[in-house]
Amino acid sequence: MVKLRCFIFIIGLFILSPLISQEYFDIKTPGSKYNTKCKDCIEIFRNMPDEIQFGIRRDYESNELYFFVTNREWFEQMFKKATDGIAIDIVNKNRYDCSVEILEERTIIRGDLQRPIYLKELTSNMIPTQDNRVIIKVGKVPDKFLSEDIEFNLLILKKKYLCYYNSFVDLQTYRWDLLEMGMFLDTLTYKSRFNQTISKQEQYILSHKSLRFEIPFAKNKSSYSQEDIKPLYDSLSLTNYNVKKITIRAYSSIEGKTDRNNELQKQRAESIVTALQKFQEPEIINEVNVSENWVEFLNDITYSSYSYLSELSKKEIKEKLNDKSILNALEPYLASHRKAVVVLELQKKNKYNDISAEGLVGIFQKSLSEQNLEQAIEIQNSLFDRVINQQLPATYIDKLEIPRKSEYGSLLNKNTVFKYMINNVGVYDALLELNKLADLLPKDGHIKYNIAALKFKIWVLGEQAIEPAEFKKEINSLKVGSKN
Repeated sequence: MVKLRCFIFIIGLFILSPLISQEYFDIKTPGSKYNTKCKDCIEIFRNMPDEIQFGIRRDYESNELYFFVTNREWFEQMFKKATDGIAIDIVNKNRYDCSVEILEERTIIRGDLQRPIYLKELTSNMIPTQDNRVIIKVGKVPDKFLSEDIEFNLLILKKKYLCYYNSFVDLQTYRWDLLEMGMFLDTLTYKSRFNQTISKQEQYILSHKSLRFEIPFAKNKSSYSQEDIKPLYDSLSLTNYNVKKITIRAYSSIEGKTDRNNELQKQRAESIVTALQKFQEPEIINEVNVSENWVEFLNDITYSSYSYLSELSKKEIKEKLNDKSILNALEPYLASHRKAVVVLELQKKNKYNDISAEGLVGIFQKSLSEQNLEQAIEIQNSLFDRVINQQLPATYIDKLEIPRKSEYGSLLNKNTVFKYMINNVGVYDALLELNKLADLLPKDGHIKYNIAALKFKIWVLGEQAIEPAEFKKEINSLKVGSKN
């Protein structure tokens, strides 16, 4: 299988971690006031559409560095005040060499931090574009790094406070995904009959689930029928779920006219939405993005006899593909590029929609007294849903009085994790509470998993509270727990 290059986007929330004993320009850490000082930043990221991308790019000819955002409105929302800005942390990849001992460090800065750039300078260095993108020249690669293998990590600053640190790791990979480690609340399993090579991916977020998979398209096929989609719908085990939103990134192969390719992909994507809509009454919100699949094309020809094409412009490549002999030879590659990456956001059917929040709390407590844990979990999810949709304040979760007994372990676990996920409690407080639950339920694999997930986040912060050898033992023990 052809190797692909991908960027892994990791977000670190730095709550209590110091930068280091020395000063880093005028950047401040929010410390224990993270939720207050970085509130706006947290909300902007929480509501960021999946299709928006941002990061640092390098022009290898000039060694100029550029900050890019694929959506101008999102940029303007994030960077409003004079003291909002970015900084680049240039990291030499030899620090990840397993044969080299990493010295202890009390810092979230991994490499050589460059001077912060704030709103006025970001705006003045912005390069005009004809679309909705933002591209800003932010400096050059220092001479000392020109012959080194480096990566560019991004600090996002709000009022000069470090609110986000993003690691962009350039890895050679096969077709598998590295995802941020999620927290365990409950489960939903599914199978994709359309593409058996895609790994199962599940995000456990309350009664909402997000499923990602690929649907290949046959050449020149522009529509999907209800019969085409039914095996997919059936395989998702959606008996208790509705599709709330469908996001589709539809890709065409690169041959042919761009306008026609994009129109064809739009028709294909919309046909998937239409076919899925016929299986349920609630209207499905849909979002469709179309493009030609240049990334996979250029990657796939890298080690082929057609690698010379990568030196040409897109226009010149399209002209070359007018040659039928070349087009036919490349068809095995092009066939795999015609596809739709589909993300379904599911919402559990809620039979408690018409009951007031106070009424639900009463039913919840009654469910506990009657040992009806299944109903208690449904009501807990319903209240979580209202908090997520800002129909209730986050403090409402405290109204759920759950006895600290082993039989209520699942409910206690979910309450703690939910509060952490909505930033109602910090990572350290959440870990402390989960450790207490582990004492109550020492064999519960779900709680142990969540503890490991939080420890990973703390480790990313550069804290020394995590001892690698012992942590590795904890991780290995997860697979032998009684409730995996």
